Amino acid sequence: KLDVNCGLSLGLGQKIKKDMRNLQGLSS
Repeated sequence: KLDVNCGLSLGLGQKIKKDMRNLQGLSS
């Protein structure tokens, strides 16, 4: 269960990084 939560957190972090990169690309 802890591994699943850790995996979800990592996946979420990757998604956020990707979204932030997309936002930066749109603004510039």
